This record gives sequence, structure tokens and C-alpha cells, in this order.
Amino acid sequence: MARILQVFRPRTGGTFGHVRILATALAERGHEVVVVGPDGPGGGFAVPHADVAIPRSPAPAATLGAIRAVGRAYRSFRPDLIHAHGAQAGAVARLARAAAPGTPLVHTPHRYAFEEGGGRTPAGLLYAALERGLMPLTTRVLCVCEAERRIAIGLGAGDRARVVHNGIVPLEPAPLEPRLAAFAGAGPLVVAVSELFSRKGVPILLEAMAAILAACPGARLIVAGEGPDRAEAEAARDRLGLAGSVLLAGHVDEVAGLLGAGDVFVNPALAESFPYGILEAMSLACPCVVTDAGGSTEAIVEGRSGRVVPAGDAAALAAAVVELLGDRATARRYGDAAAARVRERFTRERMIAGTEGVYAELLAA
Repeated sequence: MARILQVFRPRTGGTFGHVRILATALAERGHEVVVVGPDGPGGGFAVPHADVAIPRSPAPAATLGAIRAVGRAYRSFRPDLIHAHGAQAGAVARLARAAAPGTPLVHTPHRYAFEEGGGRTPAGLLYAALERGLMPLTTRVLCVCEAERRIAIGLGAGDRARVVHNGIVPLEPAPLEPRLAAFAGAGPLVVAVSELFSRKGVPILLEAMAAILAACPGARLIVAGEGPDRAEAEAARDRLGLAGSVLLAGHVDEVAGLLGAGDVFVNPALAESFPYGILEAMSLACPCVVTDAGGSTEAIVEGRSGRVVPAGDAAALAAAVVELLGDRATARRYGDAAAARVRERFTRERMIAGTEGVYAELLAA
């Protein structure tokens, strides 16, 4: 068994949940695990946690402080292997390697920071250059989807890039929260689970919703999730006159209830890695419409387990949703195929075993 140190930055969302699941499972398998990253509202860990603030953007003074703190964690824990998650934690963890120069380091991008959807910005080009510069300090790039691996190879990872898809324990049906049930009403229900960042495409979904309502006047949309771009989403909702048909629900305690009640699940992202929300909707046989961003097309196979549309295309998104709302037999077939696909390919057990296999490869060397 090995001493494994996990470094992370986000305090909520998919990356945070991934680290928490991974750390707990590795500890249950007999490894000694410590996590290093900020404390916050995302919940506690079942393993020792060193509270280290890692900035979201590369502020020089704060980043230098984080590098020093992570380096101290390396020296005190003396891990056999380091696994860093995300862009900023990945940069900090690799720059701190002087404190543990011979220790193998795995980096999981969970979406590269320069992949925001659309063309590259000056900031995106800088992030890409930084990733290329940090690649020599990376023993393995452990990607959550093939789309991410292709980007890593383009950054110089070569044969150091591996893929282990995210995996889940299939959700169990649950009741819909009363506040959500009251809003949903009796008409068709479209659901989304998305943090409110621009790259998540919620304003595009709201544009699509206006067209969906033209075909299905009683439809409702509930979006579960919070984020810094809530004001942008609210403005788009109000500009389109959708306040009576769209609920930006914020945090939802029992997401299984929402996904189980949905007639169609939508992921409208402009940029993605391999979203847990899609897998959770699939596990409850909720028919899915997703964009072709990141690894979403590795979860949903167009025309077999759901619908895939071009990212940023509100008209295509609306047409696919309307199609499934109007053809319940096809929607059920897609939902059943999606649920079977999760249980065959995207289980938590496969994710943990695959990750442990990459660790074993490095530790044996």
C-alpha cells in the first residue's frame, strides 16, 4: 500500500466531489491518503486534510504562498505519489516538486483552463503555454476522457497520457423537492444540473427554451446549480420573458429527485471535461440532450443513448429537446440505453480501479 497525497483547489463542483470520492475509496483500499487544498462548503473528507488556500487565478503572491504550503505538505507527509487535480492546483503541485523531486506526480486536468468554448483568448494562449512549460514536471497526465487526452498530447504529454473515465454509483429514485415540484407543474419538465459559469452554456439553454415553449407551451425548465455568472443567467431569462417558465434553483439537495422527474436532461456546455451530471441523469434513464463539448460524446452516443448537438447552437438544442418531448417511445429507448451504458462502462469501481492501476504502474517503476 502507498502514501498518496491529493492536491485540489475547487471547494465545490465535480472536481471537488471527484477528489473526495477518490480519497475515500483509496483509503478504504488500504492506502494512506492525505488531501491538500482549501476548506469550504463542499463538505468534509474522511481522510486527513491540510487546509491550503490555492488561488483560482494565478495571482503571484498568493500562488507563491500556496507553492510553499504545498511543499511543506510534501516534506511532512513524504508521499510515495502525488496526484494534483485541476489547472491551478496542478500548477502549484508541480511547481512545489522541488520539495519532493523524486516523487512521481500525476495531473488530472478536469478540463484545461484554456478550453472555454469558442476561440482562444490571450489569457487562454498564456494558460496553454504554461501547461506546455509544466509538462516536463508531470509524470503522468491522467485524463477523465479521450477528448482531454488529445489535448494533453498536443501539449507534449506523448505516451505519458492515460484515460480513466469518471464513474458513479447509479442514483436511486427519490422524491422531487416540494419547491421544485410546485414550480414544475403538470407540463413537460426539462432539467439541467450545471454550475453557473459562462462556459456551461446556460444562456444558450435559455435561448433554446424560448423555442421549446413555442412547440410545447406548458414546458418548464429547472436548472440546479450556483456560480459566479448567476446574474448573466438571470438577465438572459428575464430578457427572453421566461421568468414564469424557468427556475434557476440554485443548490438542490436531492438531485436524484430532479433528474428522476425530468422528461429530458440537457447539458448545454460550450466546454467540458467528462461531466458527472450527465452520468447521473443516464443512471436514472432520463433521456439526454448534450453538446459535443469535451467528453460528453463519450458518455452519450448520438442516436443510440441520447442526442448530441453542436455546442453553442440554441436552435439545434431546442429541436432535439422538442423531438424527445414529442416522441416518448424514442425518449424511453434512449433513457434505457443510457442507464445500461453507465452500468457497463462508467461505474465508480472501474474509475477507482483504473486510477489505482495508473498509480501501480508508477510505483512499480
